[in-house]
Amino acid sequence: MNSDKTAGSHAPAFEFDLWTIKSLDSAPKVLELLQRSASKDQQARQRLTTWTRHEAGTKPNTLKPGETNANSAIWKYPACSVAAVSDTLERTFAIQLLPTKVARVCDFLLKIPSLQQMDQGLASSVEFCHAVREIQDAAQRLLREAPAEHPTRQLLQVYAGCSQSTFEANEDIAAQMSRTWVEDFILSHAWVFPDLRRMELGDLLRAIARRRVSETIDDVDRVLFAALTVDVPELLRLLASMPDRFPGYLVVHLVDMMYFAGRVPTSFETPQLIPPRDWHLIAYAQELCRGPRQQWRYALDYLRAAGSPAAAQYLASVADRYCTAAADDDAELVKALELLEELGLRSLGVKQCWRRAQQLRAAGDIIGCLRWACWAHAGLRGAEPASSLWSSCRSNAMELEEAKDAQLDIDGGGLISELLDTLAEEDMPGLLAALAPADLEEPWNVYPPVSLLARLAPPAVGKPLSSLPASGRLCFFSQFARCRALRQASRPASSWAPVLARLLAQGLAAPSVARLVLKDDLAPVLEEDPPPLEANDVLLLMRLAQTSMDWQEISQVGSKELEDLNRLLGVCLSRAILRGPGRFGAAVSAVPVSWHPASALLMA
Repeated sequence: MNSDKTAGSHAPAFEFDLWTIKSLDSAPKVLELLQRSASKDQQARQRLTTWTRHEAGTKPNTLKPGETNANSAIWKYPACSVAAVSDTLERTFAIQLLPTKVARVCDFLLKIPSLQQMDQGLASSVEFCHAVREIQDAAQRLLREAPAEHPTRQLLQVYAGCSQSTFEANEDIAAQMSRTWVEDFILSHAWVFPDLRRMELGDLLRAIARRRVSETIDDVDRVLFAALTVDVPELLRLLASMPDRFPGYLVVHLVDMMYFAGRVPTSFETPQLIPPRDWHLIAYAQELCRGPRQQWRYALDYLRAAGSPAAAQYLASVADRYCTAAADDDAELVKALELLEELGLRSLGVKQCWRRAQQLRAAGDIIGCLRWACWAHAGLRGAEPASSLWSSCRSNAMELEEAKDAQLDIDGGGLISELLDTLAEEDMPGLLAALAPADLEEPWNVYPPVSLLARLAPPAVGKPLSSLPASGRLCFFSQFARCRALRQASRPASSWAPVLARLLAQGLAAPSVARLVLKDDLAPVLEEDPPPLEANDVLLLMRLAQTSMDWQEISQVGSKELEDLNRLLGVCLSRAILRGPGRFGAAVSAVPVSWHPASALLMA
């Protein structure tokens, strides 16, 4: 900075001071003032011309002195910022022409760090307080040297702060400049007490209230007062009482911020009470659920952030409603089921799959019904492979039944079996047609076949099932459908009859279905020579024929049907014994494959 003599020598040429600059409302007016003042000073005119060319971004001699480009950055300078104007003057050497006291103030403004600079420098709280104290001391020294009526005094008071007694006497700069209690609070914190801690803001606000007793406040002021004093119960009460002025989205996010700041309790000793954060999350979710389905998805995101039982219950209710609305569209339902897995509501996903399956069953879509029923238990939660059902039960039928019952309770195989029995009663040909394989050459010793895994997966999923539910009925009907397809294709009975006989002998079919298969599928081929079955298979069918009908049914239909069946079985048994143990083209291998459930199922 220049000395008093240097600055004073140029003072007559400039009839303005810092207050004059501050009173201007645009940067061009600052430039105009400098132009008028430099008209009597050749050196100032040269410097002004250099500055004009520099700020306009043009080449020398393309602008006359005082002219500016409309796109120049100077037109964007905020004249209300004394620091910005001073920086511009200093860069153009004009600050050297200011009066001494104004020059000292500009020098002070240029040297002190801004809040942004301290933040970028990662200054600690101790360093910040130290810097504030140094700034206040420097500003107070300038303030003591400034005349009483000098316009820079008001600016210096902003940086100098004040004592507690001055503040209580309402003689501070914040009291002079503020119009409302909100402005008074903000200016007092920024100018007078910049180093206050957050916990001390409530004391500052109460001090502001004591000196502005004549001011009228409204509900919004009360909300701000409660927020600044961290009176959480009163704040929540006021926000809830004014939904028209404070919408739900504002309240719920404000409560969420206070929750993570530790200002809102996470739970209560009484389990029946809902924590404040969860209560507001539920309330906002209810507001979203009154809109279109897309907003229900947002409601689920808010509810999943809560942790109370009430929020979890409402989350399940909204998720059920969200998925039900997509039940008619398989693609949307798949997306909804993925969301349920994210939310940990797989049981609800099973329910939705069964709901869709029942809809398709009512519409006559058998394969669609089976797809969603199987997806409920094998697609949603990666059920254990069906091989676990028969892995340790190759010879003991009692162990097989016990293991089957235990596994069905886990992965829903019992529900699948009940569904298949119902579908068989309603439309047996349609069920077999739905399960019929496209390739009749698939090996028998692999269950479930790859084609069946792909066929029983909903097309909207875009991938096959990894396994099938452990349902004995599903195994029977899928293999029965293949046997029926081979028979209709005029394949030899020895290629499918042994498999069908073993399925019946294992008890995988209902008694009514077993009688139907014995009568319509096996009985017509029992008289063939060579016999399609071995002696052991025929003996199993004889026992099945005696146990599949009770005496009441025999009395109703007569014993002739049973006698004819036993006669055919006797003929087949005699021929099988005479033939010996050879299979003559039977499709089932004599060596079981342990890792495939069909090996235990068909070879036992």
